[in-house]
Amino acid sequence: MRKQSTYIENKIFPFAEMEELESELFTKVRKLAGNQKPNHPRKSMDDIEMLKSAGLYLRDPNTGKHGITLGGILIFGKEELIHAALSHHRRTLFCEGRIWIVTMIGMTYG
Repeated sequence: MRKQSTYIENKIFPFAEMEELESELFTKVRKLAGNQKPNHPRKSMDDIEMLKSAGLYLRDPNTGKHGITLGGILIFGKEELIHAALSHHRRTLFCEGRIWIVTMIGMTYG
């Protein structure tokens, strides 16, 4: 078995837009950074700069496209974006006459 050269959380999702991220979370990160260190660089970064500085917005070496990584989606993404990014992890179970949709982040009754 060969070791993977990249981690799955670094996979780029070019369809993901900045508007699909929770802007309030960026504000909280800025506040926490400022509380930790008054001159913290992230305190004055815009959202995209913050993603880049954390390695959550990268360039795909195969396609040359830039985008938000799975890690960025899982940390800052709205629920709909997370479900879209992880749609291949969905499974449908039939149990006692009911349909359950199982995802990596939980179960919902469908």
